[in-house]
Amino acid sequence: MPDSELVLGIVEGRIDFAVLQHRYEHRVFGRLYRLVRNRDDAEELNQRVFVRVFECLKDYDPERASFCTWLYTITTNIVMDYFREKRRAPLRLDYMAESAAPSIAGPEEQREESERRARVMKTFEAMDPLDRAVVVGFHVRDQAWEEVAAENGCTERHARYRAMVAMNKLRGLI
Repeated sequence: MPDSELVLGIVEGRIDFAVLQHRYEHRVFGRLYRLVRNRDDAEELNQRVFVRVFECLKDYDPERASFCTWLYTITTNIVMDYFREKRRAPLRLDYMAESAAPSIAGPEEQREESERRARVMKTFEAMDPLDRAVVVGFHVRDQAWEEVAAENGCTERHARYRAMVAMNKLRGLI
């Protein structure tokens, strides 16, 4: 069933919202986890996203954007709110997990980190322009795959493949 029919069915009360949530919750969670890098926070944000979707579903206009684009816009706004809240929260080391506490790196660790960053940037700059474009589109600009593909003149599958290959190269350096 197309998204537009599903949304209309939910708004009219013929279809349960859980059907829509089940269809998209894994994709939204994956995007959230990539952005916040914390499973608990991603799960909490996933719930916030679907609460907001439920509240605003009657306002969705398929003429303005695809459902995926609308959903990812809500997801992006929730993440931006999360980072704003996090930035405003005072830093309390006594409540911080040991792995999250800032480390005091010595000169050797700082040099290694600087070299690692230089290797990553050098590899990124040497990548094929399409690889860079799909990585930036999806991982930095938070575009949906269909938008990344359309912007770069390739199929969604090809864009995903190129991003996967590029990210594997970069992960090998980290």
